[in-house]
Amino acid sequence: MAGLALWWVPFGWAAWGPRLSLPWVLPVLLLALAAYARELRPHARRLLGSGTRLAVCGTAMVAVAAPHVGYLWRYETVPEFFLHTTDVCPAFGPGDAHYECLREQMWGRRPIWLDALEGLATPGGVVTLAAVAALVGGSLVLLRRELLDSAAR
Repeated sequence: MAGLALWWVPFGWAAWGPRLSLPWVLPVLLLALAAYARELRPHARRLLGSGTRLAVCGTAMVAVAAPHVGYLWRYETVPEFFLHTTDVCPAFGPGDAHYECLREQMWGRRPIWLDALEGLATPGGVVTLAAVAALVGGSLVLLRRELLDSAAR
């Protein structure tokens, strides 16, 4: 998953990118939580038990969501990203020139999600990120309350 997430073209072309794996993350996570809820409860209680760890966990979740929110408010990120390239990889032929060119394009460039963060500077980006942060924080607080109440019972 981490390797796929590093591909520089997340929406297709010569890269698989997260576009094929991300749709499966939430369903698999929900299935795992449902199947192993009893076994995961002590670990979740330990992770969210203190206010500091709760804040770190919430901050990490919002940080992961931030590029997606930025892209919502700056959708021209993808076309602009492709305008920066003038390199056209040579066609398949003798030698490794084609594959070396593709490797440089896919792994050697600045990640596109850094460009998407510019959308957070818009008023809509600020409001949306604040709403995401409030929802994530509220969900974690409710989960923590449930975990601590179940431990007390």
